[in-house]
Amino acid sequence: MALMEAARDRAFDIVIAEALDRISRDQEDVAAIFKRPEHLWVTKELPDLQMIDERTWYAALVLRARYSSQAGNKRQTKKRVFSGLIRCGGCGGAMTIINRERYSCSARRERGTRSCPVSISAAELETRILAGLKDILFGRDDLIAEFAASFRMEVERMRRSRHQNADVHRKDLDKVNRGIERALAFILDGDGDPGIVRQKLAELEARKRDLERSLQEVNPAPGLEIHPNLGELYRRKVQEIEALLADEATRPQAMDHLRSLIDRIEVSPGETRGQAHVTLHGALASILHFATDARHAKATANGGISRVLMVAGTGFEPVTFRL
Repeated sequence: MALMEAARDRAFDIVIAEALDRISRDQEDVAAIFKRPEHLWVTKELPDLQMIDERTWYAALVLRARYSSQAGNKRQTKKRVFSGLIRCGGCGGAMTIINRERYSCSARRERGTRSCPVSISAAELETRILAGLKDILFGRDDLIAEFAASFRMEVERMRRSRHQNADVHRKDLDKVNRGIERALAFILDGDGDPGIVRQKLAELEARKRDLERSLQEVNPAPGLEIHPNLGELYRRKVQEIEALLADEATRPQAMDHLRSLIDRIEVSPGETRGQAHVTLHGALASILHFATDARHAKATANGGISRVLMVAGTGFEPVTFRL
């Protein structure tokens, strides 16, 4: 393949390329072969060894380019939004795509399990999941209130911790300042080895800069509160992410955002043939973080609010939503 590419790019018929450089003599890997960089290759035209005529050669290149750019090949490799998150409600096995259009239980196909006859259109499933993600916080005021209380407790805990650390840093800074004064006195008085004293002085000054930088960090603002209509705010943000799925440039990032909100998706057989029930298990900590983080993104200079939100959401069970 490399010779074929070289022949096409360099516009001559046959290429002999000396690409192998040496064989390692290391006792652990005698057979390792290293390739010489391409700019060091030695090439030579040998038209006498040409096996096919020029017209056939270029016709093959055109045919290859045509099939490699077909849209059908691209569709086969396109990753779906919720791949890997969908489970069979009957056996718990993974549900995978069949015939490009439907999700079906992989255990039923691979092991012949008869207890999992459910399948669902990929387009229908994605539509129902996106709709469910938007409304997953609807009517859950008690849950949002509990999270808000946890959030306030975490903010207060961080405030106390930072104040305690600040007291320790101030004491250390006073100690470092006294050490710097003594080092300067040694240098001015000519006592001790000047080289050792200067080295110690440089260490003290570096430590002083670190302590001053720690003391200058901005604490979380005491007035931070959860948005009073967090459910609607979250719904609008999911709609914005959904719109980004249509653009190939932003689709990968949008998929990552949506997948982070989901713990798992269960598909179970419905009451009638062809019907499927879908249950969305949302990763509540990620959902609440996603809904709240934009409002408080600039609340702290060091971005610590994101950690506060995730800690506050830790411990909440996945929220279940029947689609």
